[in-house]
Amino acid sequence: MTMITTPFRNSFSIKSHFLVFLLFFSIAFVLRFFSFFPSVIDHDESTYLVIGNEILKGKLLYTDATDIKPVGIFYIVAAFIRIFGRSIFGFRVFTTFIIAATSFFIYKTKLAIGHLKNVALASGIIYIFFLSVWTHFGVSPNTVHFFNLFSAGAVYLLFSSKKDWKIPVMGLLFGLGFLIKIVVAFDFVALILFLFITDLLDKKFTFNRFVLYFSSGITFLIPFALVNLVFYLTGHFDDFYQVNYVAFRNYAQQLGFFQFLFWILGFFVRFLPLSIFFFWSLALKMNKENILIRERLLVLIWITFCLLSNYLPGKLLAHYLIQLMLPASFLAGNIMSHEIKKPVIIKNLFSKKLGYPLLILFIIGNVILQKKDYFNKEDCPREIANYLELRMNENDIVYTGNASQIIYFLLNTSPPTKYVHSSLLFAKEHIKALNIDPDEVFQSILEKKPSYILIHDKGKNETWRLINTIREKYSQVYSFTNCRIQVYQRNTEE
Repeated sequence: MTMITTPFRNSFSIKSHFLVFLLFFSIAFVLRFFSFFPSVIDHDESTYLVIGNEILKGKLLYTDATDIKPVGIFYIVAAFIRIFGRSIFGFRVFTTFIIAATSFFIYKTKLAIGHLKNVALASGIIYIFFLSVWTHFGVSPNTVHFFNLFSAGAVYLLFSSKKDWKIPVMGLLFGLGFLIKIVVAFDFVALILFLFITDLLDKKFTFNRFVLYFSSGITFLIPFALVNLVFYLTGHFDDFYQVNYVAFRNYAQQLGFFQFLFWILGFFVRFLPLSIFFFWSLALKMNKENILIRERLLVLIWITFCLLSNYLPGKLLAHYLIQLMLPASFLAGNIMSHEIKKPVIIKNLFSKKLGYPLLILFIIGNVILQKKDYFNKEDCPREIANYLELRMNENDIVYTGNASQIIYFLLNTSPPTKYVHSSLLFAKEHIKALNIDPDEVFQSILEKKPSYILIHDKGKNETWRLINTIREKYSQVYSFTNCRIQVYQRNTEE
C-alpha cells in the first residue's frame, strides 16, 4: 500500500506546488505587465544591462566597465543575455519569475513552520503586491529583487529541515546573496541571532551549536573570498578592491535619525492596508502548539536588522526598502489565520461578497495606472537610439553623456568610458566614492573621438561641464525637445 500511495502523494504535491508557483507568477505578471515595455524605468537596471552585455563581449568588470555594486548582479544579467538574448522585455519577465520564486519560498516556509495553506498563500501574494504596485521602485528590476530570493531560500532551508547541516548551507545561500548586495549580511546576522536567542530560551545552546553557527559564518564568507581570489589571480584585484572596499566606505553618509524615522513611517503609510496586516499580526500571537518557531521574535529581529541596513549607508534610496518587504510579507499573511481576531472593517474586507470584487477592482486599477505610467509615455531612449542607428557607421562611437545609458544597450555599442552609469561623472557623492577626476575622464573620452555625444539639460552644472568640454569640436545637430536631449556630432576634421 505504501509503495503505491507514496509516489501518488508526491506527484500530487509536486503538482500542487507547481500550481501555487504558477499562481504567484500569474499575479506578478499581470500586475507588472505594462512595466515590461519601456526601455528605462530606473537607471540602475540600465547599468546592469549595459555592463552584463559588455562582459559577454569580453570586457572586464571594474576594469573596463564599472559601477558601485558587487559582482553578482552583473553576472546574473550576463547569464540572462547569454541564454535569452538582449531583451529588456525578457529581463523584466525574468525578474517577475524571480519575484514569484521568492514568494514561493515564503509560502513554503510558512507551511513548514505550521501555518495553514491560506495563510501561506497570503504571505506570498502580499510580497508580490508590495513590489508590483510600487511605481518605479518596485517594478524596475534591481539588486534587491534578486538577493531577496537567496534570503528567502535560506530561511526556507533553515525551517524546513531538522538536520544540522542546514545551518552552514543557509550561510552559503546568504553568502551568494552577499555577492549581489552587501546588506544581505544583515539578514544573515538576524537569522543567526534568532537561532542563538531561541537556543538560550530553550536551554539548548551547546558547544556543537556554537560550532554550527561559526561554520555558517565561514560558509557565508566563502563565495566572496573566492571572488577576491579570482580577481587577484587574474591581476585585476586593484580595480575590484577600489569598488568593493574603498568606494563602499566612501559612499556612506550621515543621516539624521528623525529624518530616517519619518521616511520609514512614510513607507508604511504608502502601503496601507498591507502594513496594517503586518502590525496587527505582530501585535496578536497565535497558538504556540501549531507554530513551530517563535515567529514574531524572528520577524522583530529580522526587520530591526533590515532597518539598520537601511539607516547605516545614510541614503534614503527607496528601493532599499524592498529588503523590509520580505519579513513584513512573511508575517502580514497571518491576518488570514482564524486564530487572529480581526476588527470588523478587516473582516468585511476579507468577505467573499466585498473582498473579491475589491481585489479585482484594485488589480484592474493598478494595471490601468501602470499602462498610463509606462506604456503610454514617450520612450525617449528608444527614439534616440533609432535616430542614431540610422546615421551611425559600423565603427562610430557614441557617448551618452548625462542622458540614458540604456542607449548603449539598444545600439549594442560599447561605452567609451568604464563609468557606465550616467551619474558617476556628475554626482558629487559618486565622484568622491570612486575618487574620479571628471575632467580627466572627459578628456580620455574625447581622445576616442566619439561621433555623437548626448546632453540632457536636467542640470545646469552637468550641461555646462559637458558643453564647455566639447564646444570646440562638436556641433548640435538635433534636439529631442520633449526629451530635453540634444545630439552633438563631431565636426568634420580638415
